[in-house]
Amino acid sequence: MIKVVFYIISAVIACNANAEMKHHKNSQHHHKTYHATKPYPEIELKVRKDVMDGFNLVIVTRNFQFAPNRVNQANSVNEGHAHIYINEEKIRQYSPYFHLSNKLLRKGDNKIRVSLHANDHSHFVVNMEKIQKTLVVRK
Repeated sequence: MIKVVFYIISAVIACNANAEMKHHKNSQHHHKTYHATKPYPEIELKVRKDVMDGFNLVIVTRNFQFAPNRVNQANSVNEGHAHIYINEEKIRQYSPYFHLSNKLLRKGDNKIRVSLHANDHSHFVVNMEKIQKTLVVRK
């Protein structure tokens, strides 16, 4: 009888822990979506080794306007900001230029993902696909 009670308690604790982990994993970096307007925004990433430290990243956009003065305000057509994920660690970015210092990078390969976001932080999407690009830099 004690084994049965112990088993039930263990099962309940495991289920709750599993549900909590799923919730945390799914809520991490979760944003609403905002449908882009034609002509749709496009994104390209350019990276160059910085002779003093790390890399310099340029977020080249078409049909998109960085609007740092309108963050957290009402959305407007194809304007907003970017989110840079360095090995999945998020940094908000309000201009096309960013310095990837060696302090932000680990030894070896580093995954850099940049996504475009509306003023309210919603992901810009086209046909439910996020407007984003990913590249890898090696430190």
